[in-house]
Amino acid sequence: MNAPESNPRARRWRTPLLVGAALLLALVLGLSLLGRNATAPPRGAPAGETAGSGSGQQPTPETVLHLRTESRPGGYVAVIDADTGKVLRELDPTGDGFMRTVLRILPMDREQESDTPLRLVRWSDGTLTLEDPVTGTRYEDLQAFGSTNADAFEGLFKAARGS
Repeated sequence: MNAPESNPRARRWRTPLLVGAALLLALVLGLSLLGRNATAPPRGAPAGETAGSGSGQQPTPETVLHLRTESRPGGYVAVIDADTGKVLRELDPTGDGFMRTVLRILPMDREQESDTPLRLVRWSDGTLTLEDPVTGTRYEDLQAFGSTNADAFEGLFKAARGS
């Protein structure tokens, strides 16, 4: 029986496979480094701050809600307008998965306890962002997480207006 090293057919396939795997690995590493170093201008930044921004006008904030959360009995989480103290929504422990998770995890990333509320912003282009001013963490476009999830956050603006 021939050992794989002495089989010319096995050697003929092994070299191109190793070269292909090395090229694929180099491509993945290169793209990940490129993505890590890419930066986007902050929302609302003047259009002149970005090189190559041909669209001209940047979206501006239309409405800002300052949010805080509070644990309630039975595993519920109250979403509260930090400016008025009004409860905008109570999140069910068995539902509201995306909103509940995001609103609970953002404050957990803080190194120190802080009363600084989260900011939910509706932009002039219709997008919604959620950010933690303490850590700088920002979910740029909640629509990217699905229209149902974005609509849930949009509902907080309606609740704050009282409609």
